[in-house]
Amino acid sequence: MIEQLLLIKRLFEEGEKYSLQNDPISAGLAISLFQDSVESVIWLVTKDLGLNVKEKESFTVLLDKVHQELDDKLSIKIPFKAKIQELNKARVNFKHYGILPDKSEAKKFHGYAEAYLKTIFELYFKKDFDNISMSDLIASDEIRLLIKEAEKNLSIKDYKSCVDEIAKVKAILFYKIKRFIPEVDRNLVNAATFFDRQISSHVRDVLKYISDYMEMLREASIINLCSISVKEYNHFLKELPYANVFSGGNFVLQGESNKNYTEEDAKFLLKFIIDLALKIQEID
Repeated sequence: MIEQLLLIKRLFEEGEKYSLQNDPISAGLAISLFQDSVESVIWLVTKDLGLNVKEKESFTVLLDKVHQELDDKLSIKIPFKAKIQELNKARVNFKHYGILPDKSEAKKFHGYAEAYLKTIFELYFKKDFDNISMSDLIASDEIRLLIKEAEKNLSIKDYKSCVDEIAKVKAILFYKIKRFIPEVDRNLVNAATFFDRQISSHVRDVLKYISDYMEMLREASIINLCSISVKEYNHFLKELPYANVFSGGNFVLQGESNKNYTEEDAKFLLKFIIDLALKIQEID
């Protein structure tokens, strides 16, 4: 069941991204994903309770049945039903009638969906919505264990160690995706040795510039392939130390070793790297 709960959270988080884009179409997509996350959790509770419902039961009828069953049999009262019905109506208007919502609606329905999911996760599933981690969906043991270590460091407020683990994950991800987008050959700069000694150093500088520029283009291609926000990625790079991964699993970290990271920094970087890992996993 934990995998299903994680997928519900993933739907919500995808909606959260659209809600930040500040245009009516993105607001409509956000509302649809928020409603999908709520409907998914309602169906999960329906199946877990063994309720007898039609295969194509309407959402509003299903919502009423689940709330009634939780109240009658388990004495669990889930509030926000009227707000969820309002969310569903907004989704129907956008999806079926092409009515674009106001940009501010995304923020409102984000709050409705988040409050509902947090409540039903806590009262019925006995889980903390904020603490269940999308990292459990990562198939690679190597990447998942590094992210778990980063999450552990975050929990004990060791933000620097948390960020260092994230930098390692980024290095591994960009290394593993080389079969789709090849790495820039690090030996490119050595071509300078074929030139006269008097100009070879200048040639090396030029080749180093070309190599670095090609690596930037490679990273941009990966981000585009994964449909990652360029703005968020640039912020991610600005905060993250650079890590090189070598054969044998050894890492070399470069950057500001004395930088004071905040909890907000660590949470952003951790959320971003988990999302990036899952996106690359889908491609792979």
